[in-house]
Amino acid sequence: MVDKKYPDSKEGAVQMLRDDTRLKLSDKPRGRSDPYVEGVWLISLDPTENDGNDCVIVYLAGYRDPFGRIRERNDFECGSR
Repeated sequence: MVDKKYPDSKEGAVQMLRDDTRLKLSDKPRGRSDPYVEGVWLISLDPTENDGNDCVIVYLAGYRDPFGRIRERNDFECGSR
């Protein structure tokens, strides 16, 4: 069973984060897509509000991973650049 499918857009990635995480997102977060993998987005964070993390990578369910398999779960990972 695939998790909720969000649009493969910055808005879709941000909505997934708002629905499934406690991250503090700005009103107009910056983001960019991975040019090689569907449903993967880098969203900028304010590190002062997110335990020092200044970005989050979002993996949206329902899109193909680099191996051609459909990603079944929405996921994310935080970090610093």
